[in-house]
Amino acid sequence: MAKFDKDLLLKNKNFKVINIKFLDENYEFITSNSNLTKSKKMDDGSYFILDTLYKNIKGKANLELNFNLGYISLILAKLFKDKKFYIIENNKEIIDFIEFNRFNLNVASKVSILKFDYLKDVENYNFDNIFLKTSTKISIDELNKIFTSLKLSLNKNGSLYILIKMIKGAIVIYKVLENVFGENNIKIINQNTTYQIIQAENK
Repeated sequence: MAKFDKDLLLKNKNFKVINIKFLDENYEFITSNSNLTKSKKMDDGSYFILDTLYKNIKGKANLELNFNLGYISLILAKLFKDKKFYIIENNKEIIDFIEFNRFNLNVASKVSILKFDYLKDVENYNFDNIFLKTSTKISIDELNKIFTSLKLSLNKNGSLYILIKMIKGAIVIYKVLENVFGENNIKIINQNTTYQIIQAENK
């Protein structure tokens, strides 16, 4: 894909610019002016895990799940010259914006989009880190399936990072992770008054 013409896009009122500041650097993204994303900034949870990952991730191959529009991977790809990022996404409109923005930030060679069902296909890949946002509304059986599938795609000593809200249901997610990864391999690596980030290591 050729580098897109930002000025031409912005003449259409369906598009807008979002500016995200991280580590005193400003990152500009083109996104939808429709209901695809109502916010004019990165949500607090995404910013929180971005900062946590920047300080913690090791290895080279990284997978992003369930964070809208790929901002986290795109910024990290800009900051880490030696890392590769993959984003699982099947929504065509979201894919188009990720495509636009990876070229705009000059990280197209380092960020790839995988269009598949991660529960069925992700085990064919090997990652050093996987990061996702999950919901406490998912059943325990479904959480088991998700975490088991993702563990199988992690390299030895790879890590799964999960962003969750600090609510009672988070205890369930922690317990399921202990069941899949082993209780000695689970820890809370960051938290504030709203969010927790749990790291599960594939020992």
